Formats: sequence, C-alpha cells, structure tokens
Amino acid sequence: MMTCPTIDQLSRYVDGLTTAEESVWIRTHLEECESCQEIAEHFHEENRFIHETLKSPKLPKDFTETLMKQLTPYKKKRKKMAKWSWIAASLLLIGFISASFHPTVAKMFGGVFSTEYVDGGIQRAAELNQLIDVDFSVTDQGLTLAVDEMLVDRSRAVLSYQIMKSNGEILNVRDIEGEMYITNGTGNAKEDIHVNWQNIGDYGLLQYLFLSLDEIPEHLTLHFDVTKINSHKGQWALAVPIEIDSLQDDENMIDLMQKSLILNDVQLTLQHLVESPSLSTLTYEAAYTKAFSEQIQEKITDIENKTGINIETSFIGGPEIAYQVLNEKGEVLYENDRKLSVEEETHGQFVSSSGTFLPNQFGILMKDSFVKETQTVPHAIKLTAIRKVLPVNFAVNITSADVKKEPTVFHYEDNSVTLNSIEMKSDYYFKKSILPIGKQSYIRINLTEQNPSSTELGTWLFEDEAGRYYETYSSGSSNDRSLYVYGLGKVPKQFTLHLVSKTVYEEISEKVEF
Repeated sequence: MMTCPTIDQLSRYVDGLTTAEESVWIRTHLEECESCQEIAEHFHEENRFIHETLKSPKLPKDFTETLMKQLTPYKKKRKKMAKWSWIAASLLLIGFISASFHPTVAKMFGGVFSTEYVDGGIQRAAELNQLIDVDFSVTDQGLTLAVDEMLVDRSRAVLSYQIMKSNGEILNVRDIEGEMYITNGTGNAKEDIHVNWQNIGDYGLLQYLFLSLDEIPEHLTLHFDVTKINSHKGQWALAVPIEIDSLQDDENMIDLMQKSLILNDVQLTLQHLVESPSLSTLTYEAAYTKAFSEQIQEKITDIENKTGINIETSFIGGPEIAYQVLNEKGEVLYENDRKLSVEEETHGQFVSSSGTFLPNQFGILMKDSFVKETQTVPHAIKLTAIRKVLPVNFAVNITSADVKKEPTVFHYEDNSVTLNSIEMKSDYYFKKSILPIGKQSYIRINLTEQNPSSTELGTWLFEDEAGRYYETYSSGSSNDRSLYVYGLGKVPKQFTLHLVSKTVYEEISEKVEF
C-alpha cells in the first residue's frame, strides 16, 4: 500500500529527481492533497529563497577589509582531523584531490549547519563547536565537488558539500547520480548504514545513519563516487576518513540490558539508549509472539491464495511501540507516539526512524533518533501504546452507475466509508524515446473514511467483473483518500473492493526504569 509521498519523495519531485512513473503519481496526488501541496510549495519557496540568499554576490573590492574592521575578532574553536586521518586521506585521494577554500555568504556566517534548514541536533552541535573542519575536493569536467564541514558521533555522520564551476560560481544541484557509501578499516562496505541526501540551495547535505550500535569500527571512510552532476557526466571520487573511537567521551550510552517484555502479543526487547552530541537514540526490537505470528501468516496465505497478489509486504515490519523517555522528575524529554491521523504537540524534535526487518518473523529492529527538549539525563522509558498492522478479509460490491448518481456508503466494524466517485484518468509525461510523450491510464476511486482514533483502514484490492484482482495505490488522508488502479482500459460496470489490512493502536502503560 502506498500513502502520501514521503518528505524525501516530495523534495526529489520538486528538484526533478523522480522517475516518470513517480512523477505521474505524485503530480496526480498533489491535485488532491492540500497537505502535500503545502509541503511541495514550501520546498519550491525554500529553493528560491536559498538560491537568492546564498548565491555568490557581486561585492566591492574593499568589502572584506570594510567588514573585518566592523567585526570583533573571534576565532571559532573546531575539532580537527587527527594526524592519521590526514595521512590516510592523502594516500586514499592522491592523484585527484586538491584542497582549496571557497567562501559563500552562508559559510561566512557559520555554514549551512548553523541554519534552520538542518535539524536541531546539528544546530546544537554547531553552537557547541562540535563540528569538524575538513577541506577535501575533487575536480572533473570543470566542476569541483568540495567537502568543507562534518559532524560525526556514534549515531550518524553528516557532511556538507558544494559544487563549484571553474570561475568559483556555486552550482545549484538539481540531479546527482552515483554511489555514496561507507567502508570500514579493512575497506569493506558497511551494510548497516542508511544514507540520506538533501539539496539545500547552494549546499548538498549527506547524512549517514548508523543502524548498528555494537559493531561500529574505530575507523571509517565516507565515500563519494559521483558519475553525473545535473547534465555533466564525469568521475568525482572522494573519500573522507573519520574516527569513531575518539567520540566516546562525548556520549552517554545506557545499556538497557536486553530488557524483554511481552505485551498484547508483542515481544519487546530494549537494547540501548545513546545520548550523542547531536542526537538521542533509542534502539529496540519489536516482534509478534510465535503463536500470534502463525495466526497472521495463516490469514495472509489464505488471502494470497484467493487473489494471487502478494500482500505480505504490508505486514513484514511487524509492530511498532509508542513511548516517552522521562527524566528523574518524570518530565518528558522526547517521545514517539506513532498515533494514527492524530496531530498533537509532542516533546522533543523527531529526526529519523530507521528499521531493519527481523528474519523469518513479523518484527523489526528500530532505531529512533531525537533532539531532546531539555539536556537532563534520561531515567525511564514509559511504554504507552502498540501500533499493529493486521490482516482482514472484508469485501464490498460496488455498481459504478450508482456511484455516479450519489455517493455509496458502507461500513466495516466501527469505520464508515463513503465512496464519492470513480473515474478513468490519463496522465501524460515526457520520456526519452522517438515518441517523447508517454500516456498512463488508471482508475481513480475517491473515498472518505470516518475512523475511530484507534483504527485506520489499510490496503485495498480491486476485483473486476471477470474475477481478476489488481493492487491499488493509495494517497491522501482518511478524510480524503484516493485509490489508483492500473492495468484496466475502462471502469467496470460492477467491481468489488477487498480490504485486506488495517492498522490498530492499542494503548498500554508500562514503565521501565534504568
């Protein structure tokens, strides 16, 4: 099941980095979803604003001298790369690395890490002088990729970089292709890394999230292996070494001793709570018990045998836990409520949630990262709810002509669903071929759902008059949801919608002190 595009997908769409099929889906989705329209417009405005404010201005020759006379002398203390790192970097990058200084307006006032366009943890690290000055660059095809600032702790490594033309002008990056990865001390690529790339005006931001806490080597190397920047093809290979062992003094790791609980058919194992300079990170495993997993698998198999469609991917992640991290006074430092379609003010700034599916079961190893609301020490974790995705078997028969006359209303448990419209749609897109215009047709079904706060309807399948089943792709929120069905040339006179999953939110109350 697909819901609204992620923030990253919307950002890539605005920057023109999505595939033709993704672009068609997101463009169609934006026609209906006001929330995503606002986010997309924010990205457009952000790009225009940053491009205008951070681009290299034309300044008078005496600008630097005049400015320096008006400033109080101040030298910002920064961590420096260890000697071995510079030697290692020289060995790794010999032959194609050159170092140079490329000032921009943002850099003069603290760099992109000091701006509101990065999360609060990075901003705090900048305020505490915990950034690392680096100066690596590589040039090809008249373009220079330069890395000038880095933040590293045991939760993540973040780099800021820029692309410059030979005349020193900053290039706004719309499209970048290649690999960005991390190797350990033996040169082997680490698999337990999640990489995020973000374009912020003149700057690129590359973030490596460490999914594992137990086996991070002392020495790592961050790699750029870029083959295309916008329309320019070339080879920009860059490696930046970092030290992890030197960061232990800057962190507080609380070993939760594999604390295990069984709550509402869910086995929860708490692993670590790490207070790093820029982030607070909780790592835990959540999986259904063996007996409950067998029940779920049996229901999924029955649905797949009937429809011929693989739906197991809707359930593979297993349950998720809602919780609060408290200090000794019982005040909430940060939380993840995981609520369904409920917008409430929460404590702390949520940064990211990374997960790895557990093999051979419905479960997940989760790593949630936050910026704390206050700097007091964590004392306990309060478990507040469990979020489950469960299989269901519900079907409703629809007559297309009836829907055209008036909306059709049906019910599932305490959920009321209004089918407002069904129509055949076509989208056109550009493609690289002799015929540059492509056409994609689909059925769009618009629904309004009235769900209790503890339940949300999930994946729907579409069955035509001949008994053939089709997947549906969903966008929007429960009060204005659209289902997209591909592969049909027209709207059937009659069809059946099959609900095969739902998400439930079960409240609990359990406190774990440490």
